[in-house]
Amino acid sequence: MPPGRSIDLNADLGEGCPWDEALLERVTSASICCGFHAGGEST
Repeated sequence: MPPGRSIDLNADLGEGCPWDEALLERVTSASICCGFHAGGEST
């Protein structure tokens, strides 16, 4: 990778998966679940 460049490795967390904490050791940023899906039929 050229100097001064980086890759952001993102993960969606907080959706009930048991391995969220382990993923935090690997990713550089995280998107946290807000509790509902705005496009879902029930929301």
